[in-house]
Amino acid sequence: MKNKKYFLLITIFLLQSTLTFASKPVKIAVSIPPVAFIVQEIGGDKTDVLTMVPSDSNPHLYEPSVRRMISFSESSHFFSIGSDFEKVWLDRLLSLNDNMKVLNIAQDVPVTSGLKDPHIWMSPSNVKKMAEEVLSELSKIQPADKSFFKSNYDSFAAKLDNIINKISNITKKCETDKFLTAHPVLGYFASEFHLKQIAVEKHGREPSARYLSSLMETIKEGKINFIFSQPQVSQQYVEVIVEETGVAVEIIDPLSNNLFIIFENIMSVFNKYCR
Repeated sequence: MKNKKYFLLITIFLLQSTLTFASKPVKIAVSIPPVAFIVQEIGGDKTDVLTMVPSDSNPHLYEPSVRRMISFSESSHFFSIGSDFEKVWLDRLLSLNDNMKVLNIAQDVPVTSGLKDPHIWMSPSNVKKMAEEVLSELSKIQPADKSFFKSNYDSFAAKLDNIINKISNITKKCETDKFLTAHPVLGYFASEFHLKQIAVEKHGREPSARYLSSLMETIKEGKINFIFSQPQVSQQYVEVIVEETGVAVEIIDPLSNNLFIIFENIMSVFNKYCR
């Protein structure tokens, strides 16, 4: 009888240990909030996502603290998008944890010829590609939760397809295919929807007086009536353009932690001016 009780207690303990282990979320590190959003949408409560750069910071200039680096080094995986700003931290992270696996979830995102734009997540179709890769990788890491991840992906992809259709229908009504941005964050968005982005800032450099003058003429001739700006960049030249041309300023945040809101905001702006 005692042996039976002993065996029963051991069995219960092992079952509890197994359940605890199985329910423990996998710790995934990412660089920016939009990538965290993708992983969270697919991984749900099966993942614990750590984001390196806060949404109010510039990824190219952000310098994580030692404490933050140590915290991130405890992650088992880093889901990269292949950006240059990630490479600065990755060597340090791997020196703290050489067992961390680095996976590029943007490896299947098609590169647009001649487009030097790191903001690949600003295209809904690119986001869908990255989500497919997240689904694939999470299913390998935790195969027991594969159907859970697939269900989340299907819901996520359906929302993106709806957004793509809506934006496509709205932008087709625009009188011009040109639009203005303070910082060139919408290159892939423009490519997807057959538009032409005109950026005030180019290659991280402030505009020259000659370029600004040319830009003013383009705005007037091209019937451009708004400019996209964002919280992370200087508004100095935006204010100059607004004063000279009267275009409206529309704020979008490419580092928001909700990609659906980012795309809804962009869609709302085009819908406002493309009637």
